[in-house]
Amino acid sequence: PVESGDGTEFGRNYFSRASAVEQESEEDMEAREEILADMAELKKYASWHLHPEQPVGHTSDGTEFGRNFFGRASAEDAQTKEETEERARILEEAAELKKFASYHLHPERPVEPTAATCARNYFTRASAEEYDDFDDMLEREKIMEETAALKQLASWHLHPEKPVESGDGTEFGRNYF
Repeated sequence: PVESGDGTEFGRNYFSRASAVEQESEEDMEAREEILADMAELKKYASWHLHPEQPVGHTSDGTEFGRNFFGRASAEDAQTKEETEERARILEEAAELKKFASYHLHPERPVEPTAATCARNYFTRASAEEYDDFDDMLEREKIMEETAALKQLASWHLHPEKPVESGDGTEFGRNYF
């Protein structure tokens, strides 16, 4: 305690007053120092990534070394601005071609329209031809097969001078004429 002989002297304790900031415990102070040290280390790493053009600082460790993979004799040549723009344009066109190829490869996918898109369904409009049912489709296929066979027979009679073609090696015949 401080002793004073003068009765007019007074003082105020700023640490134990009711409005004083609460004091941290020693554990909280150590945790805060550790967090601040980690943040300083992370800031250093972030600056390395944010500014890779800055030179690397020298350390006292003599065993550390590095190699510049960009300035070595066997490094790939740097591209010019025109080459970079050409490459970007080619990649953009390739991405667009990939998109259009996926349209043809997967026609079952839904169409994603924009606000200005308009279209017409030619299959369900009032003036569209009616759909054939399954029986009509089978009958049409049968008629087409018979028509193809009749066409083949007609070509044999129309051009008898054409040689006979055989697809089977076991077939044989004799010319009586």
